[in-house]
Amino acid sequence: MTPERSKEPALLKKVKALLKKFSGVPFHVMLAKLNSVLRGWTYAHRHVVAKDLMGRMDCHIFERIRHWLRKEYPAKTWAWLSKRYRKRFNGRRNFGEIYLSSKRKLKSVHLFRLADLPIRYHTKIRAMGPQQYRGVNATLWHLTYCI
Repeated sequence: MTPERSKEPALLKKVKALLKKFSGVPFHVMLAKLNSVLRGWTYAHRHVVAKDLMGRMDCHIFERIRHWLRKEYPAKTWAWLSKRYRKRFNGRRNFGEIYLSSKRKLKSVHLFRLADLPIRYHTKIRAMGPQQYRGVNATLWHLTYCI
């Protein structure tokens, strides 16, 4: 089972609209809002075979953010933008920022990667012991499994 084909362009349109709406706001604010949208979509589709789709979506979202940064800072080079807005989180470079919160504490926010969320195909139903059987069935269980 895979997500419908219409779900991928719908998410990309939503990301594009969000980036357009958040023009001129600080990068960490935009990333926090974008992460909430991405997490919601990913958690809704994590029960299906969607790992390849999520990897492709990560690439598209990377390009969208790159395009947004180029529009926000037209006079800056990609090397400057990359040095400023791509940090090392959990051993790999990702879009993110460390900022000072309103309570004067350092906080960090980085882009949520869709492909990093583990896919859960099913939940295993654990076998029960003799307590689930009553009367004759309990005796049958003991005869079958306890010999």
